Amino acid sequence: MRVAIANGCLVLLTFALTSSAAFATQATVSVSGGGTLTYTYTTQQGSCETTHGRGTLIYYDITYYTGFSYTSTSGGVTPLSGTVKTVALSGCGPSSVTPDPLILSSSPASLSVSFVAVPGSEPPTGTATLGVAGFINPKYKIMGVVYTVPGEQSYVQYTDTTMMGTSTSTSSSFSTGVTSSLEVCGGAGVGGNGTSICGTYSNSFTQESDTSSSFATSQSTSFINQWYPLDGPALDHGNDVIYVWVNPQAWYTMYPTSSTGTTPLFWNGYTYDETDDSNNMEVIPLRLSWCQNPSLIPTGVQGRLLRAWAPNNTDGTGPAITDQDLLNITAADPFSNPKYAVTIGSDGKTTTDGRFTQTTNGELFYLQGNNETYNWSYSTTDTEGQGGKNTYVQSFAIEVKNSASWIAHISFDWKESTSFTWTDQWNELMTQMMSQMNSVSIHGWTPPYSGPDEFNIYQDNVYGTFMVNPVPPT
Repeated sequence: MRVAIANGCLVLLTFALTSSAAFATQATVSVSGGGTLTYTYTTQQGSCETTHGRGTLIYYDITYYTGFSYTSTSGGVTPLSGTVKTVALSGCGPSSVTPDPLILSSSPASLSVSFVAVPGSEPPTGTATLGVAGFINPKYKIMGVVYTVPGEQSYVQYTDTTMMGTSTSTSSSFSTGVTSSLEVCGGAGVGGNGTSICGTYSNSFTQESDTSSSFATSQSTSFINQWYPLDGPALDHGNDVIYVWVNPQAWYTMYPTSSTGTTPLFWNGYTYDETDDSNNMEVIPLRLSWCQNPSLIPTGVQGRLLRAWAPNNTDGTGPAITDQDLLNITAADPFSNPKYAVTIGSDGKTTTDGRFTQTTNGELFYLQGNNETYNWSYSTTDTEGQGGKNTYVQSFAIEVKNSASWIAHISFDWKESTSFTWTDQWNELMTQMMSQMNSVSIHGWTPPYSGPDEFNIYQDNVYGTFMVNPVPPT
């Protein structure tokens, strides 16, 4: 009897395994905007019980879509990566689960197709829309702030990175009728792994998506930045350095639904304008004191800030970074406000504005005739420090080499037709960047000096760099 039951179980098990076998089948659908999308689908059977293992066994289908390729109207075929699955349930779950659009891209500047599977359809099918790619030209992008340290011969050195984890969103630039999310350059969907600055070549910077609406940008390990204070033994934030990217482009792909309806918009990330005669991603370091008093800017740097290669902006202004722009840029550094004070909040270590959090690094001592070297490390940012932001608005240009349909749709969906908004904020990937190198060399003061001799170490929760601030007197 026991043997017979065992054999019976074996038969049932074999049947279950056999029934779940799936075979790959190819399908083709028309693409709105022209061409066709071909893909392979496989359907497997799953099962569930309605009540804790004692109810009715219900079977459902799981369909996997892979092997995408796009065929243009002229016959050209472009393979596209990406996979998606649909689950059609009944009785022990939702009646159907509709996946988010799968974005299939060869590059942000060439071909993007949105594919949405139809759950439970027979045969498994979906709808596809050809994306329209284009770009806008903001005047500049703030990349980071490096804070000074006390001492005429002291310096702060960021060996691996200057922009530790700046995370930026552009969704505030668009109307509420726009569905805005990310599509990492050259990949499908959200979740890149350190993609290089898209579309163009850069040894110095990488970017990756850290949330569904923002990109994190950091300097790679290819070069070292070492900054000395300008003069005087005291801690002078006029010596802080703001890194400003002067030839950015922001790439977007749209999947237009109608001339008046909402537009699914995907931010593909950054690239740089190749018409810039620097022929590179041009990030210029500007002293805070220079931005506050442009007459101090060296002649060569002033020439680069003119951006003579760039087109005029949509508001009719020229491309140069103006004195007013420089004043706006200074707001990235809280110490541009002479009344700014490091005021600690309820958690005992984060400033009330959320911008800085005291790290676990020991104090910095600044003593006469005493030279010290420090290596600082980052700390996990508490909730209190995750709300720090730097938002700045500027003019921008749209170049004629964008397609007419892209310009028409992007213009319709813009919140303010003549301004572009960046929001720099805390980076969710910061905990992955704790190994970045930083070293500080402090040369003791020489008379006359009567300032503080002990400083606490803070991290900038927006731009990821370190800041020192005097220990409050007892």
